[in-house]
Amino acid sequence: MAITFGEYAPDWLQRKVDGELGDRPLSENTENDHRWRLLHLTPFFATYPLDEIDAELCLAFKAAKLREARELRQAIEAGADIRDTRNRRVQPLGPSSIRKLIDTLATILDDAIEDDHLEHNGARSKRMRVRVPKKRQTFLEMDSARAEPASAAPEHVAAHASPHVYLDRAAGEQLRREVGHGTGGACRLQDDDGRIRAVGAASEARPRSELLVPKWSP
Repeated sequence: MAITFGEYAPDWLQRKVDGELGDRPLSENTENDHRWRLLHLTPFFATYPLDEIDAELCLAFKAAKLREARELRQAIEAGADIRDTRNRRVQPLGPSSIRKLIDTLATILDDAIEDDHLEHNGARSKRMRVRVPKKRQTFLEMDSARAEPASAAPEHVAAHASPHVYLDRAAGEQLRREVGHGTGGACRLQDDDGRIRAVGAASEARPRSELLVPKWSP
């Protein structure tokens, strides 16, 4: 019996975490990012045997994600307050996130080919491309991140860039610790479809670092 995507994907990720696949084991942050991507891929592909995931099915996934993002965006613009199970505002996926999902799907199918589960990678079609607008980058001085007054957001940290970026307190502390290289360090911020990608410059003591953390949603 052919293995399904739902059976293969968790094992694939564990092999990535262990370093069996790829040139090195995944970092904790990268692992979490991959788990987030599988949360979007698995519901659509879970029951399909790997050898039945062809170009047509991959295009159907791309279309479904674009449609889902468009409908959610329209609902929010119409005034809907849509929240997840943790009472956080749900944001539509942007082109960058959808392209990342497709890239991960293609990588999984590449490895499935190497494991002799299928012969062709339907996610590698030119029709699977998603155009991503260039991101606006801002710079954050790590010593300017502070707690907001109790009247505003007592449990959160405001990272004062332009425009303001609000982070969960734990995420803000992690950003300063892992990317800021200490008080006064600077990092580049990129809005990554509802999350913040912070890239710290290399120093003599530490290499270039990168961290993906969630925004705070009131």
